[in-house]
Amino acid sequence: GFDAILLDSSMGRGLKPDWNICRRIREMSRLPVILAGGLSPSNIRDAIRIVRPYGVDVSSGVESSPGIKDAHMIREFVRRVRGAELDEV
Repeated sequence: GFDAILLDSSMGRGLKPDWNICRRIREMSRLPVILAGGLSPSNIRDAIRIVRPYGVDVSSGVESSPGIKDAHMIREFVRRVRGAELDEV
């Protein structure tokens, strides 16, 4: 069986998926949904508000150049994830 569903339409290219479709998949699923692909500090709050995923996965959205993670961008991403979670309370 499966423990969760990972929604990543970008396949590592950093392309933003249609979050409304992701939300519908989450609503229809009995499994937790993890959202990935095209996420960055600038859009993670909206992604969480729209999709309401169990978790998120980020990679290229916090890179200063290909393959190089940016500590400031990572901190900002985490700050905005936490802020979006507080908005849900």
